[in-house]
Amino acid sequence: MADVLTTDSTIACGHPLPGQTLGGKLTLVPAQTVLTIDGKPVLMDTLEKTVIDASGCGQQNASASEIPCAVVVSQQGQASTVLTVDGKPVLLHQTSGMSNGSPKQDWASTDAKQSVLKAD
Repeated sequence: MADVLTTDSTIACGHPLPGQTLGGKLTLVPAQTVLTIDGKPVLMDTLEKTVIDASGCGQQNASASEIPCAVVVSQQGQASTVLTVDGKPVLLHQTSGMSNGSPKQDWASTDAKQSVLKAD
């Protein structure tokens, strides 16, 4: 079982600026407000097309053909197979995917920031 993600969870690209531990954070906008944990809406379905704070991505050197991560283009797994909201699966910690950044494109959840609700 994995922790369910909420709008308070930390999800970021894997390319931090020098001296930072996280890359650009995803801007988490709730698609629903029915299911919450400590007042924070649970994330569901997909994070595709979610905006990433490009100013936090370490890929800032345009002369080296780097492109900062700015939007999620794909997501791999980690949606619940048993817990849904309005027929859509809730998202689980350890979800990850690809962004539009270059040369690196990875992003992932790094901290669910809650351990009250878990799901498969």
